[in-house]
Amino acid sequence: MANSIIYNSIFIPFGKIILKALSLFSAKIKDRESNIENSHLSLNKLTKGSKRIWFHSASMGEFEQAKPIIELIKERNPEIQIIASFFSPSGYNNQLKYKFADAIIYLPFDDKNAIRMLYDKIQPSALIIVRYEVWRNLLEIGNLRNIPIYLVAATFPRSLILNGIFQSFTKKNYEYFTKIFTFNDENYSLFEHFGLNNLVHSADPRFDRIIKTIENLDKSQFILKREFWKENEKIIVAGSTWEKDEDLLLKSIQEPEFKNLKLILVPHEPTEKHIKELTKKIKNFILYSEIENLDSATIKEKISGNILIIDKIGILLKLYSLADFAYVGGAFGVGVHSVTEPAGYGIPVLCGNIMTNSPDAVKMKELGGLGVIRDYESLFNYFKILLNDNSYYENISKINSNYIYQNKGESDKIFNQIIYKILN
Repeated sequence: MANSIIYNSIFIPFGKIILKALSLFSAKIKDRESNIENSHLSLNKLTKGSKRIWFHSASMGEFEQAKPIIELIKERNPEIQIIASFFSPSGYNNQLKYKFADAIIYLPFDDKNAIRMLYDKIQPSALIIVRYEVWRNLLEIGNLRNIPIYLVAATFPRSLILNGIFQSFTKKNYEYFTKIFTFNDENYSLFEHFGLNNLVHSADPRFDRIIKTIENLDKSQFILKREFWKENEKIIVAGSTWEKDEDLLLKSIQEPEFKNLKLILVPHEPTEKHIKELTKKIKNFILYSEIENLDSATIKEKISGNILIIDKIGILLKLYSLADFAYVGGAFGVGVHSVTEPAGYGIPVLCGNIMTNSPDAVKMKELGGLGVIRDYESLFNYFKILLNDNSYYENISKINSNYIYQNKGESDKIFNQIIYKILN
């Protein structure tokens, strides 16, 4: 009780002030704060009397973990309406056209009155939160209204504050969930040690989305085809790259030993400013936007001899289908991005050495499927091995493919447990 009072009397007012101040300097936060109420207008088009499932994700990456479950619901129970909420502008803005959601909104800051009003508007049959976006009032108010609340792909909070000073507060938050579907066995053990008994052994439902995309990829419809490159050329797709990743990669492909190594570079933020700065460092390059509306023969001609820079979002998973091996960015700063997407194609994957943010990266490294780069020398050596040692290449590829496919069907398990509770 004392922790809740502190949360609502100190943390929430202080948080509102911080958001207000940040909106003066951040266009993204300003966009979020000024569009919360407008985003809620999309709730007006929901059909009255329908069962509704509310999915909440912090941002775009977490929402990818929700999509396999959402799409199963729409496939098997199309009468159920889906509401997707986001806290971040990147999640909200990039998913506005997601066809399986009946309404897409911003989640207001965790103020009791704002959350009550949102529950009144949505009237959900269930709330499903993805991974770690755990807000006290969102949970408490839903619990008081007897709404089943689920946490999927749950990762244990490693913050010393949440899991230390406010341990009892944090534990109470997780006790509000009807069920917690853990991200993996390690996280199950951590939650269990925390004294929770609403746990379900689970895995990341995003594996199903990766597998589905790979298995249903119509390569004839994708404008980029493997035959656009020469038979003796090897392609590395570098996804979600940051500046240090890009500098290392650009230096490596200038080595005479790697003359047949062709680079497709996919910056994490392909803004006009970043693309301009990036292309200053490269002599021979072509932008995706310059070829996407051309015929195949012209695309092949323009790609030849050039680094292909992808200045568009949303096609990275398809691009990995072209790769002989992949490099995943972010692990020299913010933390590695998704290593599971390229792994699903059964190819070797490389990244930098900051990966504790990704349980998948840690596990793939343990299994031997993920190469970890610390500097230019280690990147050079990995490239050399992958290009010359076929048995090593094939072994890593098999490890990665097995890692993804052994978790196939997880969304179906989650779907069955949640839908049963809602429909019965």
